[in-house]
Amino acid sequence: MKRSILSSGIAFLLMLGLITGCGLTETSSDAVHPVIKAFLIDGSADTLIVTEASDLRIDIKISAEHALTQVDLYMDGALLESFSAAPYRYELPVGVADNGFHAFRVSVVDELGNLAEASYPNRLAINIE
Repeated sequence: MKRSILSSGIAFLLMLGLITGCGLTETSSDAVHPVIKAFLIDGSADTLIVTEASDLRIDIKISAEHALTQVDLYMDGALLESFSAAPYRYELPVGVADNGFHAFRVSVVDELGNLAEASYPNRLAINIE
């Protein structure tokens, strides 16, 4: 019994790390990789619940020592936007057809090929009637 409680606790901490953007991965041997510092939906880092059709502003803040060559924003696994320069901002129109929970992923590549990724599961809940 204690083992299942501990496993649940560890799973929760891992999920919490992903929700807060700690799911960064480095794929190059260069020790200096881009860092995704913030991911905001309408100015909030918390899960957002939308109950009216609107356009949501998504802002991505990135720190990088080397020039960025690509910043990709995904929603539910589908590419929303591929940015080549700052600002990394996207206007997302939402309506009744978008009802449900939505997860986001950001992928960043710098000029040396260093990769940083962050996943934000269930950051957006849409419930428009």
